[in-house]
Order: sequence, then C-alpha cells, then structure tokens
Amino acid sequence: MNQSGTLTMADAGATLLMLLVVLAVIVGLAALVRKMNMRMPGRNGPVTVLSSVSIGPKERLVIVAVGDQKLLLGVTTQQIQLLQTLPDDFKVKDTQQTASSSFAEQVLSALKRDR
Repeated sequence: MNQSGTLTMADAGATLLMLLVVLAVIVGLAALVRKMNMRMPGRNGPVTVLSSVSIGPKERLVIVAVGDQKLLLGVTTQQIQLLQTLPDDFKVKDTQQTASSSFAEQVLSALKRDR
C-alpha cells in the first residue's frame, strides 16, 4: 500500500502470488499425506475390521479377521478385550451396502416429497 491508502496493482499481484504459494503448500502436503497413507497396511494387511457396532457412547463390539481367525472384541476407551473366537464358518453380512442403499432411497424419497 502506498501513502494515500490505495491498493496498487503491485500490491494485488503480491497478495495473489502469496495466496498461490499457500495453496501450493496445502496441495503438496495433502499429496504427501495421501502417499504416506498408501504405505500403511489396509484391507490387505494382517488385521481387517469386518464389522463394528456401537453399544454405548464409548463402547463397541468389533469383529476382526486376523489371518484365518475371526475374533469378537469388546472395545472401550480404556481397553480392548477378546470376548470370543468365532467359528471358521461364521459369515458377516455386508451392512454397509444395505445401509447406503437405504440412505439413497431415503434421499430420493425426500427429494420427491419436496417437489
């Protein structure tokens, strides 16, 4: 800014340049985080969460697969405890697919209702 308090083109250009630098840093950091998360063991790792159900504000029942075993775990904020080793023929329903389809149906019905 000059002495009269008006914004010059040089000031606007410097501000725009700094904004672009900040945005480039944000995009670069996001790419770095994404690359680091790719290296973490995911679904192909030795432990996979098959299902999780909340039974209280901070308590959950979780079914995990560790190798060929399926385990039922009780998870709280203080501890994780093995409740039961599940049989080999135990199947877990795909609840996420049915929940997403019912959510989609709810959205469509809400849109139809608003018309």
